[in-house]
Amino acid sequence: MVRGAFSRDWAIGTAAWRKALARDHAHLALAPELSQSEVKELQSERWERALESALQESGRSPAELASAPKSAPWKRALARKLRDAVAPPYRWLAEKLCMGKPGSVRAYVHAARPGVVGRN
Repeated sequence: MVRGAFSRDWAIGTAAWRKALARDHAHLALAPELSQSEVKELQSERWERALESALQESGRSPAELASAPKSAPWKRALARKLRDAVAPPYRWLAEKLCMGKPGSVRAYVHAARPGVVGRN
């Protein structure tokens, strides 16, 4: 698999540059002293807040998620926005947005990207 080849030592640059890059982006990492369950809980809370905010911005309510069709255009846009902003798993998006199977959500999100030919 190609992915494994790029998961380590892929950055081209001096050791000092890599250290500076790591220092500049350290704030993006979750605290290493947290347990895996605590990290998952923090992530879930972040996703929930982002969903609430996105619903409010779009003028939609949580009740509309259950009543609207699975592939409603506004749901697809909401899924893409959330995926781009906070990267929740497709399974979480499928469940919270009432969009069916995670694979369907993945297809909707991908199709909504600029430059992708296909259904929008």
